[in-house]
Amino acid sequence: MKCINERRSYPRQSYELPLKYSLSILDVFDLKKVVSTGVSLDISRKGLGIYADFPVENGHVLRFIENTSKDMKEKKLAIVRWVKRDGKKLRAGLEFV
Repeated sequence: MKCINERRSYPRQSYELPLKYSLSILDVFDLKKVVSTGVSLDISRKGLGIYADFPVENGHVLRFIENTSKDMKEKKLAIVRWVKRDGKKLRAGLEFV
């Protein structure tokens, strides 16, 4: 049964693994490639929750690097849908694209 306040279409499951990703950001007038790490928290068919080491923002597109997990084997890209502070950590919700 789906909770009334639950907006997700797909159930999440715990999924705690380190991950490495890259993204491109506009730095003044140059496009800069950033490589960073994070930790995944949960996964669903359509997305991933993470703690990000780099301050990602809504709309950033992350490309996963060195991904060996069978659950993420086909998942190469995700867009940041939301970001919030969780204590000193930055938590983000990603949607696979």
